[in-house]
Order: sequence, then C-alpha cells, then structure tokens
Amino acid sequence: MRQIINLLKEENNLQTKIWKGVLFILFAIPGALIAVFAGIFLIASFSVPKDRIPDTPILYAIALLTGTFMTLLGLGKIKQWLYGLVFISMPLTFWLYALINPNMIGETWTFLAFIGGMAYLTFRVVNNFYTKKQLNSLKNDPF
Repeated sequence: MRQIINLLKEENNLQTKIWKGVLFILFAIPGALIAVFAGIFLIASFSVPKDRIPDTPILYAIALLTGTFMTLLGLGKIKQWLYGLVFISMPLTFWLYALINPNMIGETWTFLAFIGGMAYLTFRVVNNFYTKKQLNSLKNDPF
C-alpha cells in the first residue's frame, strides 16, 4: 500500500511532470521515428536491390535498437524493456505484409491498419504481462 501512495505523490509533483514532458519530447518522439524508419530500412536492405539502398543492415539494426532505447527512456519505461517489442514488431509486420501482398495492392489505410493493429496487439500483450506482474508483487507485499 505504501508503494501506491508514494507513486501517487510522485505523479502529482509538478517538477516530475515537467521532467517527464521534457524527456518525452527529447527522447521518445525522435527515438520512435528512428526506430520505425531504421526498421523499415533494415527489412528493405534484404529485399530492395542494392543500388537503391545501401547494404548496411548492421547499421540499421543498431539504429533500430538505439531508437527503441531512446523511446523507452523518453516514456520512462526503461526498466520495462519488453515495451521495445512494439517498435521491433513494426518492421517485422511490414515484412509480413510484403510477403502477403507483394504488389502492395490496396489502399494505404489497409497497410497502416495492418501495421498499427499488430503494434497495438503487441502493446496489449506486453502491457498485460506487466500489469499481472505488478498485481502479483502487490499481493505478495504485506503492507
């Protein structure tokens, strides 16, 4: 019970809110953009002709992991690193969509809904995992 009270006190502190906002703007937004585009380029480096995209999948993988780390840092979820799976699932879903629909027939909304839906599904699975973990830790806490 003390943990919940301390958490509520910390959340209401104005300085904490400002600091979280600054971290979000400086790290989460650029990190998400880096992660998504690096993931798309990583998948494309295996399928697009080499004259159109540089052949540096290691660089793209490092950029994907760095962008994911920046996003987790900006969201304040660095200890809950499984949330990074949401950003790693996006390029994998892009690749899966390209396998299912190689000519990319359809509208842009179909493509975005497929990738966004899979990212949301990944988010829900990870969020449920951490929610259950937190509930179990509160049940085991005697105070």
